[in-house]
Amino acid sequence: MIKSNKNISDKLWALYVNLTKEEHRRVKKMLQSPIYNREEALIKLFGYLSKSKVLPQPKEAYRFAFGDKKLDMADYYALKSRLFKTIVRFLKSEQLEKNPIEGNLKLLEVFREKKMELPFSQTIKKAKKNLEDSPIRNSYYHFHQYRLELEQFEMAGRETRIRKTNLQALTNDLNSFFMAETLRWAVVMESHKAVYKSDYQQAFLPKVLELCEQKEFLDDIPAISAYYYCYKALIDPGNENHFLKLKELIRKNGNLFPTQELTELYTIAINYGVRKINSGREDYLRILFDLYRSGLDNGIFFKDGLLSRWSYTNIITLTLRISELEWCKAFIESHKKFLEQPFSENTYQYNLARYYYYRKEYKKAMPLMVRTQLDDVLLHLSSKVLLLKMYYELEEFEALDFLLNSMKSYLNRNKVISYHKKNYSNIVNLTHRLISLNQYDNLEVEKIRKEIESTEILTERKWFFEQLEKI
Repeated sequence: MIKSNKNISDKLWALYVNLTKEEHRRVKKMLQSPIYNREEALIKLFGYLSKSKVLPQPKEAYRFAFGDKKLDMADYYALKSRLFKTIVRFLKSEQLEKNPIEGNLKLLEVFREKKMELPFSQTIKKAKKNLEDSPIRNSYYHFHQYRLELEQFEMAGRETRIRKTNLQALTNDLNSFFMAETLRWAVVMESHKAVYKSDYQQAFLPKVLELCEQKEFLDDIPAISAYYYCYKALIDPGNENHFLKLKELIRKNGNLFPTQELTELYTIAINYGVRKINSGREDYLRILFDLYRSGLDNGIFFKDGLLSRWSYTNIITLTLRISELEWCKAFIESHKKFLEQPFSENTYQYNLARYYYYRKEYKKAMPLMVRTQLDDVLLHLSSKVLLLKMYYELEEFEALDFLLNSMKSYLNRNKVISYHKKNYSNIVNLTHRLISLNQYDNLEVEKIRKEIESTEILTERKWFFEQLEKI
């Protein structure tokens, strides 16, 4: 298959290159079925697209589809349009099959308009059962409930004026959907605000928050309580109860949310924990480890069956910090196969080297780190710092001096975010100071100790103090 490109101007070609292998197979089969298509030229044009590696040339595509027929570009563009519409209709019908509630709602609309009460009654009963049988209870569960209740209300028509109606159920589900979505988008806006310095307004948010304080909404509707605690944790990080309730909700009710939404909830919780750790709360290391472990069990760090190198590395960093070395080694080996290419081998070697470093097995760690070639600037610098520490602790000062000079050149050559550039420059400069330090000069030792202490940006502060303690 051709690699997809979102910027293709030819919409038929853009649609074609974005088909998955399985979709391509099914579309081809559909075009060959007389139930869906009886136009041979559509089959031929699709076949031509299958042979093409680049945007097809109109004249060549026309000959492939129409044979020796006299060239008529109007016919060609009309054929392209029909093929595009045929594929889109097929994909749309497949989406309806994947989402039975949408199919049932369309069917209910047909039966309602034709005033067919018996099939309407049977279909709505089936649709409600299907919805209840599904484990998902996010905001769209309430939205679909609302739409089913609305169809039922509309089917009753004028009779609703003289007999009991489902208006209460209808409005309850509508309110639940509205509240949950208001909170969900409030969370998105708050997250964006922190990154992009944007200011968003939600007119009904204060009222929704006020309603959430009524116990029934938080106790009975996970779609509301999840995003309520997310939002409160974001705007009031000092109150840890919001985070703890979110964490408990994820543990207890995580299965009620589709994977994408569950990932959002985990991301909010993990980011909260990271901020706490960065502020010095090391008790959150274990909490974060538990979140990552349950997230792995729920498959939320995987996309298309692959684990990103960042998630892989972050999990290993955490397990090393809490000395879960046995679990860490098992994870490094068992999850290597899930790493995305072409980063798999280098990411694996880098993290295996870090594991051996933490075990003080430098003879195993150093060859791995030397062989590792990381294209990401920060991972590259992180790997060099690990080598730096091993060279220093093994007193291989010639290799260390060469490494420090190469790091300095690398920092000058490459674009590095100012915070990180300052951090790694400080590490290089202070290591130079350590090498040249007269350990018998107490004044000089004390001077560098104060310098380490007062250096504002220094991720390896603890390591530098440890080396001074050995003097």
